[in-house]
This record gives sequence, C-alpha cells and structure tokens, in this order.
Amino acid sequence: MLDSGALVIPVYFDVTPDDCESIDSGPFAEAFRKHYAQGRIDKEILQRWKEALKRVTLRPGKRLDDYNG
Repeated sequence: MLDSGALVIPVYFDVTPDDCESIDSGPFAEAFRKHYAQGRIDKEILQRWKEALKRVTLRPGKRLDDYNG
C-alpha cells in the first residue's frame, strides 16, 4: 500500500507507534508467532508484515486514545 502512492494515515487503537516498531517483543509478537506456527503465513509474508508495520510508523498518524480518553 505504501508503494502504491495511496494516502496512508495510521490509526492506532490500543497500541502506540512504538508497539508497531518493536514487533518482535511488543503486542504483535505473540500474534505473529501464532499465525506462523499455525501455518497461516509463511516466512516471506511474515517478514513483509513486519516491514510494513515498521514503515507505517514513520508516517504521521492518530491515536484514538487521544480522542476517546
């Protein structure tokens, strides 16, 4: 999506941009491990997802916690 030239505005709900950057130890780590262990994704797709999350954190975004209290 980022390479397509489409407008991407990250919206963080119950996570922070830091959570998305630290995907090997943050809240995404367990979900990635489960998807991989269950054969839902292969190593290539897993790496692409991780790279995409890291890249999207470089863009300005909104945290819903800031609006929902």
